[in-house]
Amino acid sequence: MPTPLNVTFSEKGTGIIIASFSDENDSGIAPNWAVWDLGDINGNIVNGRSSVAISSPTSQESIVLSSADLSVADSLDNSRILTVRARYNSADHGDSLPLHGSCIFSVDNLKMIT
Repeated sequence: MPTPLNVTFSEKGTGIIIASFSDENDSGIAPNWAVWDLGDINGNIVNGRSSVAISSPTSQESIVLSSADLSVADSLDNSRILTVRARYNSADHGDSLPLHGSCIFSVDNLKMIT
């Protein structure tokens, strides 16, 4: 289940989400690779944001959402789900281990923004 963020971003504004990566010991790690997806609660990809690569990921990455990422359609639910997928190497448990996480947040429909 996605982690709820206690934040609402403004329609067509800018929102920044920090992705933090930790290993099985809860120590910060830089993954081998990482990608993210942005969708609505029905599983539809928003603004073509599917498998967006994070180049040379570190233990913390800022994912910047803006404009069409935070556009509101004529729907009653303005929720978005950001999902991050990554792989890392563990010193004790093997290589290319998966890391997955997601969060859910709302976009405030400002009605007069076009």
